[in-house]
Amino acid sequence: MKNEEHPEILEVIAYLKYESIKKVLYQYFKNLEHCDFYLTKSFVLGFLNFDCSEYQEEFKMEIEKCYYKGLFNEFIPALACKIEDNKEILEKLYLTGNENASTDCISGIILGLSLSKNGKNYLEKILFNPVWETCNAGTGNLWQTYFAFKKSGMRFSELFDYLEKLNNTDKIENALEVIFSLLKLRVKDYDDNEMESFEELLKIFFHNDDNRLDLLEIADKVNEFNEARHLENILEIKITEELFIDRV
Repeated sequence: MKNEEHPEILEVIAYLKYESIKKVLYQYFKNLEHCDFYLTKSFVLGFLNFDCSEYQEEFKMEIEKCYYKGLFNEFIPALACKIEDNKEILEKLYLTGNENASTDCISGIILGLSLSKNGKNYLEKILFNPVWETCNAGTGNLWQTYFAFKKSGMRFSELFDYLEKLNNTDKIENALEVIFSLLKLRVKDYDDNEMESFEELLKIFFHNDDNRLDLLEIADKVNEFNEARHLENILEIKITEELFIDRV
């Protein structure tokens, strides 16, 4: 790139599936020690749009440097999802994230685990685990968790099913924080073909069957009623917006 102050251009070109950009991404990967955080993040996220079978062994070597450390190159573990036989790698990354890694270094592990084959199983284990701080926007974990949530095939209905079964106040508070954070990103997301519609979300969380508690009632147990009501209002607005756009 002529101007490395805007490395996100790598992500954009890769997202558009321009195959030749792979060579550029690989050049930065080979010179990893000279890449800052933002450049590394962009070339790694760029790789996620392509088959990278020719780079698997080199990816493995870099990922192995992250095992069981507190601090490491945050987004390198995301490349685990581009390695075919990665069962052992994923388990080691999971243990690293669960027991060793600083929350400043977890985003890449979340992606590597969740975007791999059967990644939904890992996401289910980490999504509501406070250790992973999946709803932390300050560290960037939230943005990558939302992306992983979309790509893993998880549904918001599954999150509500989990929440509904909780009795422990601390677990309810944590689960609500995660769900609220993901819903707030969902209402801003116009690339939404992979998830429930706003009408479906309103029904899941607020207008469900009479024999089930809704989100307002659950949130009220931990003094989060106002936040839940706010999200209900936003979903109603988004439904109106969709109707208006369809008619235009």
